Amino acid sequence: MHPRFTKHGRFGFKGNPRNVNHSDGHNVYAGLPGSRIATARQLHQDPPLHALCPPVTSRERAALYVPEPCPVLRARDVDVRYGAQLAVQGANLTLMPGEVVAVTGSSGSGKSSLLHCLAGVVAPSAGSVSFEGREYGALGDEELSALRRERFGYVFQHGELLPELTVEENAALPLRLAGQRKGPAHRAATPVLERLGIGEFVERRVSQLSGGQAQRVAVARALVHQPAVVFADEPTGALDSVNAASVLDEFLTLARDHGAAVLLVTHDEGVSSYADRRYVMRDGRISLGRGVPSPATGEGTPRSAS
Repeated sequence: MHPRFTKHGRFGFKGNPRNVNHSDGHNVYAGLPGSRIATARQLHQDPPLHALCPPVTSRERAALYVPEPCPVLRARDVDVRYGAQLAVQGANLTLMPGEVVAVTGSSGSGKSSLLHCLAGVVAPSAGSVSFEGREYGALGDEELSALRRERFGYVFQHGELLPELTVEENAALPLRLAGQRKGPAHRAATPVLERLGIGEFVERRVSQLSGGQAQRVAVARALVHQPAVVFADEPTGALDSVNAASVLDEFLTLARDHGAAVLLVTHDEGVSSYADRRYVMRDGRISLGRGVPSPATGEGTPRSAS
């Protein structure tokens, strides 16, 4: 009988294969078809494959798993109607954590109506809006108010600052509304104002500020409580071009440092160029801007009117 075959089968060994004599230097697996030729000496020296690539445990696999980020804000097939007028039709939009998204369009295109709906100020006539997976429609009035107050920030075209308050008091207002005492709230506002270059004006009234300075106060107020999303409606529309570029750059830099996502609504192409993604609104319909890859979710594509 051939030394590599036994009565137990063509490829079987009598007893444990480790009992086979290795002293002749023959490959004990040479009888197996397709096996590489290796001497017994090499079998002793080379580590087995499972030693080189040990199996991954379930705990290690869980540690290696990195889930994809979920949208912080999502609109699905949203309509906004004012009486007989359909201001927004079938809008789909997502906003990821830390992302800057611009919605552009001419006056009357529906972009501000969409922003008010996404900010929870106006309820959608159809469709749904959700924040971190929770639909606004499932929230009570108090929960929705707390969401707008604590998790959202707002920058408006004309600042909408309170003239009877100082710069510091305006900037600290969201913290005061959330229940913080005056001292801690003002201490939290100071470094934000300093980052925006207006730390020296904390005791001034709004009437004593230039347009660019006042808008920086509005930016500080929007970011002081570290919101998840900042809604900016024409944030530089009332400023000259030099101030507009400076304020916008400081605003978006500070927002990214705070980890806030930003939804910009503007008619200015220069402003929209700062965004990571851009949508265009026309006659109440939203679509992805030119050159922007279409996500697999079909966002930006309005549903067909029924």
